Amino acid sequence: IEARYLRIWNCPKPTIARVHGHALAGGCYLQLLCDISVAAADAQLGHPAVRMGGVSSMPLWQVALGLKKARYLLLTGRVVDGLEAERIGLVSLAVPAEELDATVDAIAVDCLAVPRDGALQNKEALNTSLEIMGVGALFRYHGQMNALGRLRENRGKDDGFERFR
Repeated sequence: IEARYLRIWNCPKPTIARVHGHALAGGCYLQLLCDISVAAADAQLGHPAVRMGGVSSMPLWQVALGLKKARYLLLTGRVVDGLEAERIGLVSLAVPAEELDATVDAIAVDCLAVPRDGALQNKEALNTSLEIMGVGALFRYHGQMNALGRLRENRGKDDGFERFR
């Protein structure tokens, strides 16, 4: 999983997510990996699968949302709409659904207006800064914890957390 995420994360070109409908779990992960995410105001985003147990394989929750909002969503499995997602930093921008395509297209045009070499250097600087802060290690760790959780699911339900159910 980590390698697939990193291919998107490290894509040298700007990546833009157009989010509509339900962007849950993996769908939410994909938009977190993109440089810019534009959501329809009525889109639904989150990771409700945490209610089944295990660790999210996506490490960017706390980076994008901060500690309290990331924990709020990942410890409850709650889902938020596009407007709330923008407010808490889960997406870059939320717009009415009927404006989504035009907004994303306009952002793409703006990205194309930035000189190619400058855009590549800027993205490399942004990603390297996060790498220095340890985001690469976060990708590895979350992938490992997610895999361990899947092993536990296959062994049985005695996880010591029965009192929380």
